[in-house]
Amino acid sequence: MSFLTCERRQQAIENVLGYRFQLIVIADIFSQAREHTRFQRPHSSAGSVDREQVS
Repeated sequence: MSFLTCERRQQAIENVLGYRFQLIVIADIFSQAREHTRFQRPHSSAGSVDREQVS
């Protein structure tokens, strides 16, 4: 890897860290959404669910 300049290596490291950070954020959003729907489902009425399925 000696052919890489310091600047290029730094950029590659930042790209990898940024990509990993995005994955963590996406996974966090998914888990929060799953918990949100789990808590919301018992409170929602059957009519609203049917309306969502029709549209």
